[in-house]
Amino acid sequence: MPLFEMSSSQDQPKQKQKKRQQHPSQPPKPQLPQDASSEPRSLCHQFLLKSVWPGLGLFGESYLLFSIGTLKPLWEILYPDCFSGETCSSTLLGSLTYSVVLGVMVGMVALGYAANHLGRRTGSIITASIMAFGAWGVTLVSIFLTDREVWLYRALSMLFFVFGLGVGGEYPLSASSASEYAMGALRHREAQEMQQHDTHNNYSALYENALPTTATTPIRNNTSTHNEEHRQQHRGRHIQLVFSMQGVGILCNSVTMTALLWITGISEQQQQQAQESLLMIWRITYALGALVLTFVLWSRWQYLQESHVWDEDRKKRYRIQQSRSTLLEEAIKSRKQEELLQLDAPIVRSSSSVSSLSAPSVTVDYYNQAIHTTGLPTQHHHNHHHHQHVSNLAVPAADTPPPQEDHQDNSSNAEDDLKSSPTRLFLQNYGLRLMGASLSWLAWDVCFYGNKLFQSTFLLTLTGESTTLIEFSMAASLNAAVALLGYFGAALLVDKVGRRDLQQYGFLVTGSLFVSCGFLYNDLSSATLVTLYLASSFFGQLGPNATTFMLAAELFPTEMRTMAHGICACAGKAGALIAAVVFNYLDNDLDLFMLSGYASFVACFITFCTIPETLGLDLYEVDKKWRMTLEGRKVEYRGDANHPRYLSYLERSKLHGVAHCDVDV
Repeated sequence: MPLFEMSSSQDQPKQKQKKRQQHPSQPPKPQLPQDASSEPRSLCHQFLLKSVWPGLGLFGESYLLFSIGTLKPLWEILYPDCFSGETCSSTLLGSLTYSVVLGVMVGMVALGYAANHLGRRTGSIITASIMAFGAWGVTLVSIFLTDREVWLYRALSMLFFVFGLGVGGEYPLSASSASEYAMGALRHREAQEMQQHDTHNNYSALYENALPTTATTPIRNNTSTHNEEHRQQHRGRHIQLVFSMQGVGILCNSVTMTALLWITGISEQQQQQAQESLLMIWRITYALGALVLTFVLWSRWQYLQESHVWDEDRKKRYRIQQSRSTLLEEAIKSRKQEELLQLDAPIVRSSSSVSSLSAPSVTVDYYNQAIHTTGLPTQHHHNHHHHQHVSNLAVPAADTPPPQEDHQDNSSNAEDDLKSSPTRLFLQNYGLRLMGASLSWLAWDVCFYGNKLFQSTFLLTLTGESTTLIEFSMAASLNAAVALLGYFGAALLVDKVGRRDLQQYGFLVTGSLFVSCGFLYNDLSSATLVTLYLASSFFGQLGPNATTFMLAAELFPTEMRTMAHGICACAGKAGALIAAVVFNYLDNDLDLFMLSGYASFVACFITFCTIPETLGLDLYEVDKKWRMTLEGRKVEYRGDANHPRYLSYLERSKLHGVAHCDVDV
């Protein structure tokens, strides 16, 4: 969301008005009105306003969250007795990782659910408060408990859990806020285009009437010919640029560590004697992250506005909730009337049932598997020998009621929908997508967090055991920089290639690179292996790491968006927990590469089956369909949300199978 809203000025210069009044015979020159909100800004200002500030929460959480892996070598030097098992148990040391992951998982579900009811502004302030508290807590602990290592790591474990709660809430809130801001900006842009077009036509008509009747001046119609391009122009890029701040945070953490090690001039031989310098590096690293999160909290409290999309949708849903009891009574009365009529005139009906995902009044070209939704024509490619002709079946208009023989079934379905809770309706209608988005994110985080939490093992396997602390830090910085290029590359491609394809092919390429590192480890040079590993980081950020975050913010209606995103992200962190446990028990370090590659292949298959494409889909249509479902009028919906191009493979297959039994599904 933007920090400030620019108010449009409608005042026109008085001198121009006087000139037009003095020369009424001279037609005014057609000009499009200028709005202050559309005035050109510098790219730097736009990036800071629309991407950096909304993504500062992700920057702060990634900066501190991934510092666990980069600071671990320092802790091993500062507290050798603890890490050797003499004073600290392995459970206590492992809790540093497990506690933060557990906190993230709880925060994703709890705060994601709460944000559906409290709003995006309140939820964002709560998450920033929790993260800032946790960040200052771990900073103060690093100052006052450094001499009591057991209590130090106990306190760090608890504070990391608290910090993780805020991190968990930041994921669904940042994604949903970015998505809804893009939705609102698109509607504002479309309204501006319509207003400008109407004004231009009025000026053009006035200009034409003022010309002599013998003159023939063609009037250019500036009707927007790029509606499809503008439908969701830059929505994916906007979400991805916000998410890219996570990559910036990871890079800044690695660069900060490298710079501090270089400034202090600690060599490999001086590490044991330079405890004060290492403690200073530790404290500065955490203090910088705490300062960033404090600024995030202050700026959100001062400037963050409520999501207009969420607020408007909440008001509409409130009216629906108030009328659901009345609608239920009408549905029951309608069903009883149909039952009485059926006693006098039995109606032959089909044996097939209506799918919860099916769209009303569609016809299916079985061999081309094209589902034609009302009002959304598709091109026909008929097969002369094998085509079963079903396109001549009548498709009712958008305002045509369902056929009489299906009316009672529709009434029964409406009654069931009105009796069901919103959560149950959501699972019935979006459960498949929720499962697919969750499982693909889980499989990816097995790979992604396995790499981050065990980054030292990966890099040492590739570079050798003789790598010094500063060399290791520089290698981690290089890896983070390459990954950041993937973040920005995804922002350039996601609105051109599509979310699903980018995720699917990203999984395939990343998995192939990891498996190659495992199989060819003994046959390739260290430089080649490092190149393959860096390439896997790049394509991982270019594809699945970006799209899993984005798709979970676009697949679901506004009412359930933060909760659904939180569930998907929680499943991802369950994958991180699986990686933290399983990777510890792998005997061969090369198995790290193989497991990461196999997890990517599994995620690729899940994406192909369960994830629909959202490129070009107006998310207001998703909200419209959801509100009609709440009203018990799901079968009356005709719109883009039911179009096959915006359904997953399994959703299209389900529609296709139902249509084989009953064409009018």
